[in-house]
Amino acid sequence: MIKVMIKTRKHVQFMVPVPYAVLNCLGALLSSQLLWKQIKKWTNQTKADPWLPDSLDKEMFNLIVSSLKKHKGLTLVDADLQENMKVKIIL
Repeated sequence: MIKVMIKTRKHVQFMVPVPYAVLNCLGALLSSQLLWKQIKKWTNQTKADPWLPDSLDKEMFNLIVSSLKKHKGLTLVDADLQENMKVKIIL
């Protein structure tokens, strides 16, 4: 589970847990060709642009999620922002 911890200026701190199952579902959604066809329709893309792929590989998402599971406890982001604002992302 990925934990996103945010602390605001007014010393309000909250944590958003992101389970790996959600990441797997997101990977399945982003790798569907139907979604990418709809995105191209929404952006009125008629020719091939390098910034918009035809689709993404679901196996690559599964590989990323499985490697994230192996590195539990690793801190990805630990940023101190303006005046007592903090963001921390932990696997």
